[in-house]
Parts: sequence; structure tokens; C-alpha cells
Amino acid sequence: MHNTNIIFIGEHKKFYEDLINAFESENWNCRSYYRYEDFTPEDYKGSRVFLIDVDVFNSSPISGHDLSISSTGLDCRYFASTYVIVYSLTCDSKKLEKALDQGADDFVDYPFNTNLILLKLTNFIRRSEILELHCNPLGVKIEVGDLTLNPILKHASIKDIQLDLTHSEFNILYTLYKNPDHILTKDHLFQMVTGQKSFGDYNALMTHISRLRKKIYAIDPHKEYIATVRNHGYTIKKNQESE
Repeated sequence: MHNTNIIFIGEHKKFYEDLINAFESENWNCRSYYRYEDFTPEDYKGSRVFLIDVDVFNSSPISGHDLSISSTGLDCRYFASTYVIVYSLTCDSKKLEKALDQGADDFVDYPFNTNLILLKLTNFIRRSEILELHCNPLGVKIEVGDLTLNPILKHASIKDIQLDLTHSEFNILYTLYKNPDHILTKDHLFQMVTGQKSFGDYNALMTHISRLRKKIYAIDPHKEYIATVRNHGYTIKKNQESE
């Protein structure tokens, strides 16, 4: 029982309908689309498995090992625990090799072996959960009031509403809440975000924090989550009610 989202992308739904039925019987939440352009960022959120036609995958705008979806501005490698499987109806080894070289995690051939694919995905989920537990010694999640942060999946939510954050925005928010009793200097946060020393120029950091605050405000305008400490830096707002 997984209660996990899986997205099918391809023009051959009749070939994988049996797979969808099998996944749904095991409590997977399945969605199918003919192409990337057909699903929205909200459809994408929380999806950990993609089963994609190899031709669609190979024709998508891919750079290295990032599967970028230009029409939605999404990157399914944004989340650490994402599993991308390509499928081929013709068992074309050249196409499958190209897909694996460009970042797919695995492949399956037609006709599909439903039990084998279910075992693959079950093992993936199990490994992901173990990774989450071992990579974050403080626990998988940080939960403070209405805010939830998952450092492995890079998920942030307020009142169970997902925050659409960049890597840098998430890292800033997580670092602040991981150190609730400390004031983090602008130098420290700037170097964490850019990998460089600031030399007194904090514009990039301040832009990230400004955008982060706006995204938080859009969900919860009545609370303040990040406090500015004049001449020092930033910390979390322990009394979150806005003044």
C-alpha cells in the first residue's frame, strides 16, 4: 500500500491500461497524459514515479541528467526521490540506450510484466524511505506550527498547501528552521546559496528571501515566518503572528 503518485506519459494508453489497473489496486495514484504539455505543476507535485514512452522522453528538452519539461517549467529531478522509467513498444535498444544515457533510471519492454514493474517500484519506494531516514539525523521532516519541511524530497508546505520553491529558497528556509535558536548571518546564507563569499554584496540573497516571503505570504498572510535581525542577519519568527 503506497498511496504514491505515478504519472504515465505517452500516446499508447491502451497498452498500459492493465498496468494502471494493477497499480491502482495496490493504492498507487495513477494519472496518464499524452504529452508533457497536458499536465500542470499541480499535477506534478508529489509525483515520485514517471513511466514515459521512450520516443517522448528522447524528444523532450533534456540536458544531462535533468529531465526538464519546458512547457511547465518543471524539472522532475528537483526532488531527490524521483524514479523515471522509459518504455518501448518495439524493444528498440538504441532508443533505450539513449534514454538511459540522458537520465532515465530504468526501462521496460512491451509486453509489460506487471508483477516485475510493481516489484521494481516497491523496491524503489523502500530504498527512498531508508535514504530519507539515514540522510537526515533530525528526522525526515521538520514540523513547526503549520509549516512542514522535508529536506530529502525538497518539499515545503504550509497548512498542507505546497510551496513552489526553488532550490535556494528551500535551502534558506530549511537552514533557518534547522537552527531555530540562532541568528544566521547574511554572509553564512549568501555563501550557502551561491557558494561564494559576499564581499558585502547581499543583493542575490535578499532577492531570494524577498521572493520566499512573498510565496509564504500568498498562502498564509497572517503569520511571519522569517525575521530580519538588523545589522546581523535572519532567524525564524518564533511568535509567527504578523505585527
